[in-house]
Amino acid sequence: MGDKNAPDKEVNMLQVVITSIAIASLLPIGLIIAKVVIYAGKKEKELTEKKNTEKSIKERVEE
Repeated sequence: MGDKNAPDKEVNMLQVVITSIAIASLLPIGLIIAKVVIYAGKKEKELTEKKNTEKSIKERVEE
C-alpha cells in the first residue's frame, strides 16, 4: 500500500514546487503594479489638492 501512495506524493511535491516557483515569479510583477498604482494615486491626490487650493484662492479673490 505504501508503494502505491509514493508516486502520488512525488507528483504532489512536484506540483507544490512548480506552484511556488510560479507564485514567486509573479510576486515582483505584482509589487511593480502595486507601486505604479500607489504612485498614480498620490499624483492624482496632489492634482486634486492643487485644483482645490486654486478654487479656494479664486473664491477668496472674488469675495
